Parts: sequence; C-alpha cells; structure tokens
Amino acid sequence: MRERGVLDPNPMRVSVSVQTLLTAPAPGQHIAQLYTEPGFLLRAAGRFAAEGFRRGEGVILIATASHRQAIARRLEDEGFAVGELQQRRQLAVRDAAQCLAGFLVDGMPDGERFHATIGGVVDVVRPQGTGASARSARW
Repeated sequence: MRERGVLDPNPMRVSVSVQTLLTAPAPGQHIAQLYTEPGFLLRAAGRFAAEGFRRGEGVILIATASHRQAIARRLEDEGFAVGELQQRRQLAVRDAAQCLAGFLVDGMPDGERFHATIGGVVDVVRPQGTGASARSARW
C-alpha cells in the first residue's frame, strides 16, 4: 500500500510524506492518521514508536487493548524490550477509553481534566539521551 503525503495547513501544497511524519515529527506536532485497514494503523504506530526509541525519545502510546498488544508485538519483533522500556519510563502505555473518560465532560473535552489526565503521563516519561524529547500518539 502506498502511503500518501498529508495536507499542509497551507492548502496550496502537500507537505511531508507519511514516512517522514511518523519518523521525524516536528516538536509539538499533532498527527491524526485515518485508516481503513488495521494493519496500516499498526505499522504506522510501530514505526512512530520505534523511531522515537531509536532517537532516545520517550514515547507515550494511548491505545485500545488489542492495539496495545499488537504494537508491543511489533516493537518486540524489531528488538525493543517493551517491558524494559516501561520499567525505565521511556515508554508509557495507557488505555484509550480510560483516558477519554478522564477528560470528557458531557461528551466534550475539558481542558483542565485533559491536562490532569494526560499531563501526568507526560510528566513520567523520561527521554534517554541529550536533547531528546517525548512523542505521543493515540491509536
């Protein structure tokens, strides 16, 4: 399956490829990945997380149980010790439904509750290496 570029905020051009977006996102960049085939999602999430680990970044994955398990298997297949990454706090994994329940009020996101729910996760992830940061994704 060929992965297409994503639209830039400037409607006159297409910016980076999906590959570049997953492996080298800009700091603070928000990525929304639409998909129709679950395998594409798992490849994208695995690529995103693996590249973060290779760069010494902390990674936050917010996903359903089945996606968490599949992504963990992909990472293990690439040689990453998921349990060890979690133990040294370079990887934080959270349940998507629990996170949503933590910050939705009447079906809408609440800013304070969002920061309380997600901010705590961001605070515990530890990048490994000089100048490294954390990357996060909801899958």
